Amino acid sequence: MTSQHSCFQSPQLHSIFFDAPAPSTWIVLKRVNEHEHRKAPDHFAISYASVKYWCKKHGDDSKIAFVRIYRQIPYLGTEIYDHATRAKQARAWTPPELVAYKTLTDRQSSVTPRLLGYREEEQESSALIPSGFLVSFAWEQVPGVQLGDNLGRKVFWDISGDQRHIIREAFKNKTIR
Repeated sequence: MTSQHSCFQSPQLHSIFFDAPAPSTWIVLKRVNEHEHRKAPDHFAISYASVKYWCKKHGDDSKIAFVRIYRQIPYLGTEIYDHATRAKQARAWTPPELVAYKTLTDRQSSVTPRLLGYREEEQESSALIPSGFLVSFAWEQVPGVQLGDNLGRKVFWDISGDQRHIIREAFKNKTIR
């Protein structure tokens, strides 16, 4: 679900700092998109908002990356609860996307974007979810055509079955050893 309002409005973000695997700073060039995933309090999943930026590395204009930030947000209908009540929703969480980038980068995948930096922290006590998760990470922009959207649709499923088979085999040959 895309939000009508932004959980990342202010202050406007100009740079992002990562402390792992090595300290780095990225300068925001453009906001790409933002999504909100709110769940009901009785739902087992967490509620979060995410934003994606297109960035360049501070001091090296040739290094271009995407940065995504995930922030825990209140369950549906609990936005007006007091801080202490909302703080009870706080959870530690690592996005599966970050887990995948870490794994693929650690295994030195040559066919996927490399993880360039990340940071996992808790939100401040004045945030919507005090001590809720705040996770950000950068991955390299790679050449080529993106074969899908967030749900895996679009380009990949619009090409012929023979072309999809060729892509799958090429990916298997490069990733499975």
